[in-house]
Amino acid sequence: MRFRYKNYRAPSHTPQTMTLDAPEFIRRFLLHVLPSGLHRIRYYGWLDHRHRAETLARCRQLLATTVAPPIAGKTLPPPDYRDRYESIPSVRTGT
Repeated sequence: MRFRYKNYRAPSHTPQTMTLDAPEFIRRFLLHVLPSGLHRIRYYGWLDHRHRAETLARCRQLLATTVAPPIAGKTLPPPDYRDRYESIPSVRTGT
């Protein structure tokens, strides 16, 4: 079996071609499949959701950086399609 891949170790990430036997290709492919019942963990360690605020504060402290001051006032969510539709002058007047 022949397939193309990008070689990220090469300076220009050049596409290359590799030839493998079918069982070896399937074996390598299945290394990326998680067993049934397991979930992929995207954030672990200092990016963990539960402790993110504390660990980022600690990282900033160790790096001797400051946090940007919070934006004054309450930020409103962007208007949804109904608000934008009602803001069209021809819709409001019915012309």
